[in-house]
Amino acid sequence: MMPYLLPSNKKLSQSTSLWIGITLVASLLTACELTREYDGDLFPFEGHRLACFAVFNNEQAIQVFIFSTVHPLDTSRAMPVVNAEVDLYVDGSFRERLEFTENRFESPSRQHAEPGRRYHFAVRAEGFPDAWSEPVSLPDAPQPEIREWGYSADSSRVWATLDVAAAQAEGFVFGLLSRGYRNGILIRDQLPISFDTEAIPIAPNVIRQTVSMPRRVIVFRDFVPSDTIILDKIEIRAALFSDHWERFNASRPDSDLGGFFPPEARLYSNISGGYGVAGAYSAATVYLDLH
Repeated sequence: MMPYLLPSNKKLSQSTSLWIGITLVASLLTACELTREYDGDLFPFEGHRLACFAVFNNEQAIQVFIFSTVHPLDTSRAMPVVNAEVDLYVDGSFRERLEFTENRFESPSRQHAEPGRRYHFAVRAEGFPDAWSEPVSLPDAPQPEIREWGYSADSSRVWATLDVAAAQAEGFVFGLLSRGYRNGILIRDQLPISFDTEAIPIAPNVIRQTVSMPRRVIVFRDFVPSDTIILDKIEIRAALFSDHWERFNASRPDSDLGGFFPPEARLYSNISGGYGVAGAYSAATVYLDLH
């Protein structure tokens, strides 16, 4: 499960999927533009750099996705960098070399990030300057508790009142994610959440809030509705997300011109020697059994 867009406020908010799908797409040029002589001042390019993306978290093995930046006039799709050495460091000490699998580099020991520890990685690849991420650390995961819940047949929605304990952490925002299941099979990875009440502080670092989710979901096949499924289990995850991805998304240019285009783009990055983002989150999960 990968990356993921971060919520933009500091109370419980809906978060989109944390899958980091990174493709650098260049815009098509007209025939006239294709015949123009290349102008280095108009389309500056510093040479290929590594673009690295990672989200350290307490739920899955550490993964790093690595691509190459592309020239603004390059219309080819960016592909993962395969032949690289990616070293993981924990609290400043070398821990292990990540191994390439499918489209990413992953911890061979299946190590998860742990709260309170600092993580960074260093990348070496032929034809690229070395790149390394700034250290990031995880706060303690929020602790959600379901006080009560119910089901409204009229609206086909499930509601739940949650008490969530979470200490404030600088540079992190609070969010909720939800998933829906049927017979143990994941049906909806991003189940919409409605916030039926405001978050009310009930104790130091503890809030109470009522949320609701649909129980009846429509399944699509080839973008066409194909079935309606009644969920029998709902997962609610409370998480603290670092603001790195939010800052990266806010810095992205509105232009559709593809590739990284520094210095005009001025993308936020916490990767030295290259581009990209290394973020973090801590999460804990509760379930509603709807049988």
